[in-house]
Amino acid sequence: SYESTSYSMYHCMSIMIRCCNATISATQGDQSREIIRVLVECCLQEARYNPYYGHLAARLAAVSKSHKVTLQYCIWDQWKEVGSTEPRRLVCLAGLVGHCCASFVLPLSALKPVDFDACGTWTNKETFLWRHTMQHLLSRFNSDADSDAAFSRLAQQQALGTLSKSLGLFLKLRVGPWLVAQADAGVLKQNTLDICLRRLASAEKVLLSSAAAVLAG
Repeated sequence: SYESTSYSMYHCMSIMIRCCNATISATQGDQSREIIRVLVECCLQEARYNPYYGHLAARLAAVSKSHKVTLQYCIWDQWKEVGSTEPRRLVCLAGLVGHCCASFVLPLSALKPVDFDACGTWTNKETFLWRHTMQHLLSRFNSDADSDAAFSRLAQQQALGTLSKSLGLFLKLRVGPWLVAQADAGVLKQNTLDICLRRLASAEKVLLSSAAAVLAG
């Protein structure tokens, strides 16, 4: 039932909060990995993205680097299942990824498994996920300076030149126009649109003009 599901989720969250306040030694190994898995699953069970999970992920990552590594792998596992994932869970996943990257819990280099070059052949669900992820990412940075710093850090990594170029083009061609359409339809507030487009334009410029992107051809 809804009541039992809600109780289970909040019980899980209560456990995780206590774990956040524990010492690193109390959350090593399998227990450490299970905490992150429970966090991600509880997040995806919500009706819509709840920022609580992003804040909790940040606290866990601050406790131990192993939490951060496990979080990244858990998210990568979720990306592999997009085709069989219902839209509600995709919205929550987009929110969590955008939140974690915008708060520097995860670097933008965590997006390296994603082939943005292939976005023209993506399924509707894949396009849905990554548009919403970028919207959350752009809107959740604490400032324009933080946004610039995150994208500049990615652009400076020569080994990730292909990611820089393909992500820059994805933002320009697939995200910007979609954000405008969302605002025109009344789904996105004008203030949020303005913030997203300003940061998107700056990110696009940084990513596409980087030496790494140029070398990637």
